[in-house]
Amino acid sequence: MFVALTQSQKRWANKLNRFVKTATIPNGVDLTKFTPTKKKSSNRFLTVAAFTKEKRLGLAIKAVASIPGASLMLVGKGPEEEY
Repeated sequence: MFVALTQSQKRWANKLNRFVKTATIPNGVDLTKFTPTKKKSSNRFLTVAAFTKEKRLGLAIKAVASIPGASLMLVGKGPEEEY
């Protein structure tokens, strides 16, 4: 089963493999309710991933550390959590 966020993604999956079952489930955020009223420029970054070596989170940490005034929030769990 392939779950697509858009009809375009669904068509892509069906083109790639016509036997795959597909469904479209759009993003569940209503942008009319969750749109900030004031646009603020910030250097805040969010990474949501399993804390494993394969995810290379150290690379994200180094990249954000090189941006003045930037901050990074890591969300997840895994064996590299204490690192």
